[in-house]
Amino acid sequence: MSKFLPFLFLFVLGVSACQKDEPDNYTITEADFVGSWGIREFSGDFRVQGNFSGNPVDEEGVSSISESDLMIFLEDDGRWTSSGDYLMTVETSSDRQQTRESGVGSGKWSFRDGSLLLSGLRNPNGNGYFTDPQRFPVLDFVRQKQISLTTEMDVTESDADYGISLRTQGNFVLQLVR
Repeated sequence: MSKFLPFLFLFVLGVSACQKDEPDNYTITEADFVGSWGIREFSGDFRVQGNFSGNPVDEEGVSSISESDLMIFLEDDGRWTSSGDYLMTVETSSDRQQTRESGVGSGKWSFRDGSLLLSGLRNPNGNGYFTDPQRFPVLDFVRQKQISLTTEMDVTESDADYGISLRTQGNFVLQLVR
């Protein structure tokens, strides 16, 4: 189980869109996202249930980043990349792990129905990336300064050869700043 805890944080980041410090009639568009963003916060809570190598698993925990120079670059042609290192901390009642990570992936992005959609977000399980675009509803928005995003995760992973069947549920927050 502890092998998978550091990666839970990367899976993710749902609340409806709203604006902060903006006129009531301002509508967020894709143009508001284009550019370079520092990732100030990437944190959340999760629960993992199932079996790992024949042993039952039922763990709750929290994850967060620190010592970060993590950046995400949203291009006007719909592509995105990431760079930078960060220290990821994953804690449960029985374990605390820290790992140094780099970037969170690259791919295509769009903004629809109040949510940032990222395809190509790194997922260390399966083929290495989420197969579907990851949806990040806007939680908070300060034009040209800050965007706070949130997501709910519910992922089940199985590998019969290794006796693994794990369901991970979580809520995560991602804060982007200029």
